[in-house]
Amino acid sequence: MAVNSKKNPTTYTYESVDGSKSTIKLGEDGVTKEWLLFLAKDDAAMLEQDDYQQKHADYAFQNAVAKYSRCPDDESEHPIEKIPDPTADIFRILYPDQV
Repeated sequence: MAVNSKKNPTTYTYESVDGSKSTIKLGEDGVTKEWLLFLAKDDAAMLEQDDYQQKHADYAFQNAVAKYSRCPDDESEHPIEKIPDPTADIFRILYPDQV
């Protein structure tokens, strides 16, 4: 995935899961400027989503899951099992009068 902030992109380079890189060029195989702009906007949206995840991740819960995964023989239960009702609507619990 590569971010191309140009308003008139002529190429788009992306990286596959295996690490190989490919470049798409304007005019080749029917690639239009609109496709290149779409890919750039999609990359920007993905980066924004990744940033949001990094800023709002519950690292304490993730660390508890990782710790449990490393030592499943521990007498403590899986962190998800400690949640009283994982299907509960948190909005209804926190703001019952506004529902």
